[in-house]
Amino acid sequence: MARDRHARAVTAFPDSVGRAQWPTWSPDGRRIAVQVGRYDRNDHANDRSDIWVIDVADGKAVNLTPGDDPWLDETPSWSRDGRTIVFQSTRSGRFEVWRMGSDGSSPVQLTH
Repeated sequence: MARDRHARAVTAFPDSVGRAQWPTWSPDGRRIAVQVGRYDRNDHANDRSDIWVIDVADGKAVNLTPGDDPWLDETPSWSRDGRTIVFQSTRSGRFEVWRMGSDGSSPVQLTH
């Protein structure tokens, strides 16, 4: 199998924040939203995941949902205009659907 010569790493995350998964491109193709998490199979109380956005041009990654709370923010999806990101989160106690600005502002729970 031939290797794609144009493939390149956009950014890297330290082990302390976890592994990136569930990438989704912004509508303009300039950013990628990903879920980055640490998961402990032996003690889920230690699980934590956040939504990050990566600037494809410079590789700068920003955590949109930082904090010390043991919740899971996962499965990001961009709105068509790129202004908001919808994701699932346990921040209200169980998985529900949330929306926030593409800069992490104004998170709002959409389901109950």
